Amino acid sequence: MTTRRQALIGAAATLLAAGTARAKPNIIRALPQRPDIQPADTAVTAFAGRARLGPASTPTAIYGFSDYVRQFGGLDARFPLGQAVYDFFQNGGSRAVMLRLKGAEAQGTAKLVIGGLRLKACAPGAWGNDITATVVARTDGSFALIVTEGSHTETYGRVTFGGPVAIDTVLEQNSILVRWSGDPGKPGDAITAATTQTFSGGTGGTALTPADYVAGMEALAASDFNLLCVPADQPGGDTDATVYQAAHALCIQRRAMLIADAPAVWRTAGDAQTGMAATGLTGASNAALYFPRIVVPDAAGGANRTVPVCGAIAGVYARNDAQRGVWASPAGLNAGLTGAVDLSTPVSDAEATALNAINVNTLRRFNGAAPVVWGARTLNTWDEMRYVSVLRMSHFIENSVRQGTQWAQTPGPFRVIYRGQLSAQVSAFMMRLFHQGAFQGATPDQAFVVRCDGSTTTDADAAAGRVNILIGFAPLKPAEFVYVRITLQGRA
Repeated sequence: MTTRRQALIGAAATLLAAGTARAKPNIIRALPQRPDIQPADTAVTAFAGRARLGPASTPTAIYGFSDYVRQFGGLDARFPLGQAVYDFFQNGGSRAVMLRLKGAEAQGTAKLVIGGLRLKACAPGAWGNDITATVVARTDGSFALIVTEGSHTETYGRVTFGGPVAIDTVLEQNSILVRWSGDPGKPGDAITAATTQTFSGGTGGTALTPADYVAGMEALAASDFNLLCVPADQPGGDTDATVYQAAHALCIQRRAMLIADAPAVWRTAGDAQTGMAATGLTGASNAALYFPRIVVPDAAGGANRTVPVCGAIAGVYARNDAQRGVWASPAGLNAGLTGAVDLSTPVSDAEATALNAINVNTLRRFNGAAPVVWGARTLNTWDEMRYVSVLRMSHFIENSVRQGTQWAQTPGPFRVIYRGQLSAQVSAFMMRLFHQGAFQGATPDQAFVVRCDGSTTTDADAAAGRVNILIGFAPLKPAEFVYVRITLQGRA
């Protein structure tokens, strides 16, 4: 009985195994789901120029004008850079990359010695010679320190040469003007009287050369930014043509856009027509130029000042991107220039028409209202990229796709099976933009096209680890399709 039972069990197992083998399904490995492409930044603005103080030759991110005040010294009529940054944040900017240039000649650092109190300016340059320090002895052996430079004053009510409120630590953590230059944390001679003295010994830093700016462009090359502003070094001055050319070359490299100021001597459309060549930007593909300059109140309460407009324009771009989208033209009655009380010269209808013909964007005032941006063209004269919104939209799409398809940029030959995933991923991103109103066309087919197949990527491309994506879109202006070709290269 036992033997027969065992035989039946064995036979049943054999049949079950055979049936299971016959019914075993094919195993299909599902490709991993790719994440949605996220929109890239569009209005991170890099500024290059001279500031009163702060880290030099090192790109530094700031997120508000208060950051600029803390790190670079705030508004100063001697340095147009500060006003440009202020205008940027006042008009809607939210993130900037600062590159403070000090020039090769800015070597000497201003210093001051009062008994055992040894201070130095926090950055080299002749600006430090304008700092004054007042010390007042206190009965408990501590002292008060008041440091002033221009309109900026810092007050430290109780400091000592050691302990919890040691002068070196307090200044390191709080001052934007001075640092302790003695032995950190070591007691010095006691302060026994009140006195006010001025720093001395600061040298250089009074002007920048074109070579200083060109070197600065190299420092910015590794930074992520979308817009670039290079205001004039001196009040009432101009940015040199060689500087603009270097800045424009960097913008092409970084898929960014240069916002340029018209020369200060331009007063009419005729001046622009005869003076365009001197800017070094004729036909520049990644640059837009604005005329005239703006008039703003003086921060110190003096007479109004005429200043470059590049920072304010960058702020308008940022505000427009947040409110309407990067695909919308940053011009018109809704593109007001916050903080500007006037223009350096009025622009008539006839002059605006003449300037538009040579791709110079104008600023206008209508019926005594605040100035507005009245043009949105690049200096490119030969294709659809002559519109600011189209150029920036193409940069936005390419940056977003590159950032969102890092998974495809892997070592070795490109796997053909991934082409469908890339196409689907990019198409989904473009569809989201379509629903946001970024394109012309009533249907997706009329608004955009995405192609990533054998027609865009050859066998040789795939073997070399490359894949090409062709993206076409119908911008709000002009009506023609604009094409962006993106090549993803596998890492070595």
